[in-house]
Amino acid sequence: MNILELCIAPALGGLELYFHRCCVELQKRGHTIVSVRLPGSRLEALGKKDGIPTRSMLRGNKFFPWRHARQLARIIAEHRIDVVHVHHKDDLPLAVLTKSTGKRPFQLVFTRQMPLTHRKKDPYHRWLYTKIDLFITITELLKRDALEKLPIPSDRVLRLYYGVPSPPPKDEVFLKQFLTISQPGDFTIGVFSRLEYQKGQHLVIDALKKLVGMEIPARLYIVGDVMSAEYNESLLSQVESLGLMDRVVFKGFLPQPALAMMGMDVLVLPSRNEARLGPRRSHALRHCSDGSQRRRRTRNYRRQPNGLAI
Repeated sequence: MNILELCIAPALGGLELYFHRCCVELQKRGHTIVSVRLPGSRLEALGKKDGIPTRSMLRGNKFFPWRHARQLARIIAEHRIDVVHVHHKDDLPLAVLTKSTGKRPFQLVFTRQMPLTHRKKDPYHRWLYTKIDLFITITELLKRDALEKLPIPSDRVLRLYYGVPSPPPKDEVFLKQFLTISQPGDFTIGVFSRLEYQKGQHLVIDALKKLVGMEIPARLYIVGDVMSAEYNESLLSQVESLGLMDRVVFKGFLPQPALAMMGMDVLVLPSRNEARLGPRRSHALRHCSDGSQRRRRTRNYRRQPNGLAI
């Protein structure tokens, strides 16, 4: 089967990595894969590095990207595409417009990872969602929301949980190099997410200040790609103004975050909209809680009214 995987996003977070894994795994299973990615993005570089046939494209107009739909239609015709798989909601209008106006027919699959906040049954969204042949959700809650809030038949909605590899073995050498600001007996906190306001890293920094005021030896590791330079600067200023320079470290993007998660006593997910606790985070939590003396001591910390909400 000829499959086009579409994700024109500048970020390299969980959604984008899932898109890339789909490309890799489907190609391993013998399908012919073509991916369409944002030019110059880290996601595009990742595709080329892993040998995924990759075409570059900008997203265009949010609602009716006519010019880019013609460009996508040419790629679909050139590669004789049977299925187009969309991952980001902002790419859905492009795929639907291409399906509506292009010459080559194809099946349209959309995977939804983020929560649905309101009903979408106006004429525009009816046109948009009735063109989808299969709507995949990654949780049962998202599936129920889709059936309630979207104009799409129930036989086209499928819940498909994430599939992730088993976590790698704990690497003590890596953790010794990674935990650069920790001392024996410290309580290590990890936030693993790209750096932008809605991901909420600033909230954890504020909470850390309260923990320090309670004389808790806490250290914060912030891991993730910078998506907003302005927000990144504000976090650095926040750390400095609160006097937390020796308690907070920014580690940037990690290709294998699960290795670092195993060195944390607790992982915090302060995002405004998070559809689920990621499987990789769940694996890491199980690892770092095994027989940890510090883990047992932190139970009282988490009950404090001014502490972190986990």
